[in-house]
Amino acid sequence: MYWKSQWAPYAGLYYDPTFTYKPWPTMPDADPDDPIKEAGQSTSTVNMSVEFITFDNGGTDLFIPRAHYYAYSDTESKPYLVIVDGGTITYYAVTGITGTYPYEEVTELTLDTTPPDDVIPKKAGGTPRTYAEERQNFANYFQYYRRRFEAAKGAVTNVIASMQGVYMGFFSICQQLMQPVMKIKVAGEDEAQTLLDMIYAFDNSSGTPLRGGLQFVGRYFDKDDGYKLDGSAGDDSPWATAAEGGECQQAFAVVMTDGFWDDDDADDSVGPADYSTFEIRGNEDKDGAYDTEFDGPPYADTESDMLADHAIHYYERDLASGLADKVPTNPHDTATHQHLVTYGISFGLTGDFNPDDYDENLEHKTTGVPVDWDDGNKIDDLWHAAVNARGEFVVATNTGELVNSFVSIM
Repeated sequence: MYWKSQWAPYAGLYYDPTFTYKPWPTMPDADPDDPIKEAGQSTSTVNMSVEFITFDNGGTDLFIPRAHYYAYSDTESKPYLVIVDGGTITYYAVTGITGTYPYEEVTELTLDTTPPDDVIPKKAGGTPRTYAEERQNFANYFQYYRRRFEAAKGAVTNVIASMQGVYMGFFSICQQLMQPVMKIKVAGEDEAQTLLDMIYAFDNSSGTPLRGGLQFVGRYFDKDDGYKLDGSAGDDSPWATAAEGGECQQAFAVVMTDGFWDDDDADDSVGPADYSTFEIRGNEDKDGAYDTEFDGPPYADTESDMLADHAIHYYERDLASGLADKVPTNPHDTATHQHLVTYGISFGLTGDFNPDDYDENLEHKTTGVPVDWDDGNKIDDLWHAAVNARGEFVVATNTGELVNSFVSIM
C-alpha cells in the first residue's frame, strides 16, 4: 500500500488537515457522510465509510475507509495513517515501510492511542478538531476541492464573493462559459450571485487553448477591433464613458491553467471551442515591434505567437482610443493608455525557471544572467506573459496556495 498519494505535501490535491475547507460561497456544508461527487454537476454522492482498501496488516485485515489520510510526524520521524470514521479519529503509526522515495510502500501499521501532537488535526487557532469537525472538513474537501477543476472553482468564486466596487466576468478557454463583466457590489447593484451560479454550473473539457482564450479576452477589451467576447463581430467591450470614469478605468485578466497550452489554437476543433477567427501573432515583444517603450529587453525573445506575444499585444495597444489616457500607473506598470494587465497562475505545474531566483530586472540573483525566454517551456511562457503585461505570476501546488494566490492578486 503506497502512502504518499494520500499525503498532501506530496499529492497537492489530496486532503490537507492543516487547511480549513469551506464550502463554495453561498453553498452549504457537504453531507459529512455522503458528500456530492461532482459539485454543481450532479447530485450523485459517495459514502465516506465505504472501503478504500483492505490492508493485510501482518495477517490481520485492516479496513481503511475513504475518509482517511496520512500525516507525517517530525517528532517521531514517521508517517501516520489517520482514519476519520465511525465517530472516532484513529491513528496508526507506519512501523514498516519498503521501497525508495517516492514509491514507499507501507508493510506494517501499529495502532497508536496517544499519537504525537503534530499529527493531530487542528483548527486555525491551534485547537484540536473534534471528530465531527474533522469529518466535516474532509467531506467539504471531497465535495468542493478534490479535483483541480473544483478547487479552481472554489478559488475563483471565493474571490468574487469577497470583492466590491468592481466589474468581473469569466471566460472558459473551452468556451462553455463566456460571460462579459457583471457588477459586483457597484453603486447598489450586485450581480455576484448570478455569476457564481454560472461558474458553479459550467463543466470543463479537454484541451488547453490558452493563447486563443487570452486573445478572445483581449479582443473583448479592445473597443476598436470589431470583436465581441465570443469572437463574433461587434463590440461589447466594458470600457465606461469618460463621464463615467472610463479614462481612469483599469483592466485585468487572470489566466489560470493546470496544463500546458495547446499548439492548435487556430484549429476550431479544440474541444467544443470555436477559435476559427484566431489570429497568429508575430514576435510582438521584440524591440520596436510596436514602436513603444514597453517592448524590447528584458521582455523580448526571438519567438513568435507565444502566449507572451498575445499578452503584450493587449498591453502595448490603446484599447479604447476614444478615451483620454489617464489610467493610474505604478512602478511596474507605467502605461497610461487603456490596456490589459495579465496575471498568470499555474496550478500544479512548474517551468524550467524559478521566478523567485530572478530580480526585478529579470536577472538571476546569483549569476546575474538574464532569464532566457527562448527555453520553449510553456509554463515559463505563462510567466513571460505575466511579465510582458506587467502582472504577476504565481505557482500554486495545492488548494490553499491556489486560494491564497487569487486573493493576493485581487
